[in-house]
Amino acid sequence: MKATNNENSNNIDTNINNKNVQNNSNTKIFNSNDFYSGLVAGIVSRTLTAPLERVKILNQVGIYIKDGHTKYKHVGKAMRTILKEEGVSGLFRGNLVNILKAGPQSAIRFYSYGAFKRMVQQADGSISLINRVWAGASAGVVSVALTHPLDVIKTHISIKHTSSEILQVTKSIYKQDGVFGFFRGLSAGILNIAPFAGLNFTFYELIKEKTESILKTPPIYFPSIYGAFSGAITMTILYPLDVVKRRIMLQHYYKEESSKIYRNFIDALIKIAKNEGIGSLYKGIKPAYFKVIPTVSINFLIYEGTLNIFDSNKKK
Repeated sequence: MKATNNENSNNIDTNINNKNVQNNSNTKIFNSNDFYSGLVAGIVSRTLTAPLERVKILNQVGIYIKDGHTKYKHVGKAMRTILKEEGVSGLFRGNLVNILKAGPQSAIRFYSYGAFKRMVQQADGSISLINRVWAGASAGVVSVALTHPLDVIKTHISIKHTSSEILQVTKSIYKQDGVFGFFRGLSAGILNIAPFAGLNFTFYELIKEKTESILKTPPIYFPSIYGAFSGAITMTILYPLDVVKRRIMLQHYYKEESSKIYRNFIDALIKIAKNEGIGSLYKGIKPAYFKVIPTVSINFLIYEGTLNIFDSNKKK
């Protein structure tokens, strides 16, 4: 009798394991709705925050611009200066290429994150903390690697004080640095986005899960709150990496100043901290907060809302 009970128990365990394997194999890894929802979210969020993006970049690379450390020190003053010198269009300089970069990057990031997360989640849908971070970091790396040339072009357009066509700037970069010029700062970009995406997605989902365990059905605007908190926490930790990336991208403008020629990411980090002080690694962080928090907030809100619409239509 005891042997029979053990056999029955083993059969039950085998059936459960087989069912779990079948559930995993039937799970759809890639979901096109993730891609399209991410695309819409990227375009909307970046367009609404374009002026703050311009101010952030001008603060980060201010040392490369005449009197940059005084002209763009504060968000309000920077906005007024840009409006006075360049008009309203100055606040949105580089926004077209910004959209061309932000839309695909957001689409690829959400699409990749959804796929990577489904690859490592258990049959019941649970996923470990380490796997969450890995999925987010991997998605960030894929999205940045595929869209980095657009980020370089966007940065060049953003700091110029004359109206520049995308094609004109692209030709200028290629003429001066060749194909390599479009990938300048990529290593710093990857080092930046990998931890940012990993931590941002993780903080977002942890905050979301904790809130939903308490409120059960939170209001539809709550993804914006989750995103605001996750974005602020992640930005505080990782901001210096973005400053280094921008400096590397633009260093060839000032080749006569040897202190600003950086061999690689580590060299740039050491030289900036040594020559300009640790505080320079946080140059532009205030406008960055004003830009990143609403961007991440809007990004997740639009993504979740659009995804719900797509999923609802798909079920009909």
